[in-house]
Amino acid sequence: SWRVHDVLHGLASMSTLKGAAPNLVSGGLCESTVRVLEEWRPGMFDSQFTKAAAKTVPVVGRAVDLLVNMATASADAKQRFVAKNAVQVLTSIEGTGLPEAKAHAQRAKAALQDAAGKP
Repeated sequence: SWRVHDVLHGLASMSTLKGAAPNLVSGGLCESTVRVLEEWRPGMFDSQFTKAAAKTVPVVGRAVDLLVNMATASADAKQRFVAKNAVQVLTSIEGTGLPEAKAHAQRAKAALQDAAGKP
């Protein structure tokens, strides 16, 4: 069966292709990525990974890879992420107490900073 991480891994890889962002954005991937991050809770997918791998919060990491790739490639993607309250969702992830989750969230927020109108 497909795991969330497997799907995010493929999409994150696809998002690195030149010119892919407009199609991914029009397909609703910004909204879906924010939804994955919003619904994620600590421990949610741990059983799908080794104990060591689970500590890296790989689902959040892959979702953030996707967000960063798309936000970097497309101003429209940045705007959509911000419009879907991605910054607030990421702030919530920062507050989970998991250092790896916090680092992923901070990386994503940095990619969205310009779109949110911050210096």
